[in-house]
Amino acid sequence: MSLLTSAPQRGLLAEFMDLVTKDDLQFKDYSWKATPGDDPTVRGAPDSRLLNRSEGYEVLDFLNSIARRHGWSKSDCLTAERKIQNQIFTPPRTRADWEEWLLKEKAVRIFW
Repeated sequence: MSLLTSAPQRGLLAEFMDLVTKDDLQFKDYSWKATPGDDPTVRGAPDSRLLNRSEGYEVLDFLNSIARRHGWSKSDCLTAERKIQNQIFTPPRTRADWEEWLLKEKAVRIFW
């Protein structure tokens, strides 16, 4: 039996695969180029501390990281994308603040 087809390996492989892809995103006006001083290939502090809602690669990475940490479905992630893009009040700035806000929203909303 191949290692890639065994049950434990499938689970491990799925853990590292992205649930949401660029094609899944509902908002099509994202920038896919890094702004000056930002590098889409850099992960971790300080680049990942803030979430820029207009940069597709940042939103995509953020949604997939939440899905992995909290067991969210693709539908949950796309709802979160809508909430991130439609937030009209002073939006959270850091990824941690966005995550905390989304988790609270999901917990109190009947129709997530």
